[in-house]
Formats: sequence, C-alpha cells, structure tokens
Amino acid sequence: MKPEKSNKSNSAEGSLSLFIAAHTSILPVNHLGELCKNVFQGCDSANELKLHRSKCTNIIVNVLAPHFNYDLLNSIGSGHYSILIDESTDISVIKFLGITILYFSKETGEVVSTYLALVKITTCDAVSITNAILNTLKIKGLSINKLAEFCLFNIFKSSFI
Repeated sequence: MKPEKSNKSNSAEGSLSLFIAAHTSILPVNHLGELCKNVFQGCDSANELKLHRSKCTNIIVNVLAPHFNYDLLNSIGSGHYSILIDESTDISVIKFLGITILYFSKETGEVVSTYLALVKITTCDAVSITNAILNTLKIKGLSINKLAEFCLFNIFKSSFI
C-alpha cells in the first residue's frame, strides 16, 4: 500500500502546475519536478513530489481550469460582455480560433480583458467560426443574450490576398 501524500505535497504540485500554465510550456515539467527534489532535499513535500507532464496536464485541465472558469463566470455575473476573435494557422496548417472576452468587473471596477478559449476549427468560413463561438459560449456557461459585441482580427485576410 502506498503511503498517503501530504497536503503540502499536493499544494506544491498544484502551485507548480499553476506556474507552468501561466508562464511556460508544459514540456519542462519533468525536469522541474526532479530539480525541486534535488534542490530541496530536506523538504518532505519536495521528496514526495511526483509531477510530470501527464499529471501536470491533468491538474491544469481538471482542477485549475474549472476553478478559473467558475471565477470568470462569477466575475461577469449577469453583466454584458464582448468577445474578440482571431484565426491563426499553426505550422502544421491546423486552424485555431482564439477567443478573448472583455467585461466590466464589479469587484475591481475595471474592464477586464482575458483569454476565453482556443478552439480548433476545420475551415475558416462564417459557419465554422459562428459554430465555434456559439459552442464555446455554451460550454463556458455564457448567455448569448449578454453578448454586447464582437470584433474580428485578420480573419479573412488570406481570402483577399
């Protein structure tokens, strides 16, 4: 039977996963976990640390993302919001639709602009983009009736060249 991990170790794994999500690619996680074990040898939470790419990804997707989505919905509340979208094609010719949300935060008294989603799309036409937006809003729990406006950036640039 495996010994129970401490809350400090779980907290360390969560904190490192949050750092990775906010500041860097997920690729160096395997090395970062081992580095922490070597540098902080006297620390129990570092000795218990077992954070690699798959676990870090799962923490980001299943723990951190739902938490921040919940915070986002609470921050928007019943207010209106706007979205900005921009299509991008990566090196392997896969098309993505980046969606940014802007809303007025009652907590801070400021307009907030933050990442909402990066959606893979098959074609860059009006129907695909509309479906991607509507599906994302539904998944995120945002009412289409509260959408004040949206802005497009370079979506159809390649069509005119």
